[in-house]
Amino acid sequence: KEADCVERIQASGSFPVAVCHASEEELALVEQIAQALGAQAESVEAESPEAARDLVADGGADLAIGRIPDTLDPGAVCGMSVSYAQGKLYVVTRRGDYSDSPAAFAGRRLGVPQEMEGLTGGWPTDTEGPELVWYTRDDQGMKALAEGTIDGYVCRLDQGLKLLEGDSRIQMQNLKSVLPEQYVILARRGDARLLQGINSIIGTWEKE
Repeated sequence: KEADCVERIQASGSFPVAVCHASEEELALVEQIAQALGAQAESVEAESPEAARDLVADGGADLAIGRIPDTLDPGAVCGMSVSYAQGKLYVVTRRGDYSDSPAAFAGRRLGVPQEMEGLTGGWPTDTEGPELVWYTRDDQGMKALAEGTIDGYVCRLDQGLKLLEGDSRIQMQNLKSVLPEQYVILARRGDARLLQGINSIIGTWEKE
């Protein structure tokens, strides 16, 4: 019989964690999980939430963290923790355009990163909202915005601040009337004891 994941980690004394551009707070949460396990977390860099998920699914990591939204398809192997944090969405527009909700882009085109597709299900479209245009990279969306192909580009706060650097032609505002992203930790679905322990730690961590 295969050893329980928690027992295996404790026996090994260390465990790999797929980290996708994690914040200091997220790394602190990983450290708290590691302390509870009595083991050392070893970071494995992942370029995207999808890459982090695949590392867990393929056995390259026991956990994945780093702004992984609960709208991400976990696949057949991975399971999700409860949400430990949330993040508001923002929209970048050309200077002087203060549109700040999907309805404000009615009849216009709004660029959205492909990874946020799961968040747009409740947004108005067609005549009551924007035509959504999907991009796999921020630079593609910003090029379209500069050329006038789209009228706004949806982003997270840190993405938007980076895009604003050195470009006086654009501005950013909070995207209203949309739900914030909910961030979760990924682990293999079969490692139920590990996921239960993580959920318990998140419940305590949120109150601190």
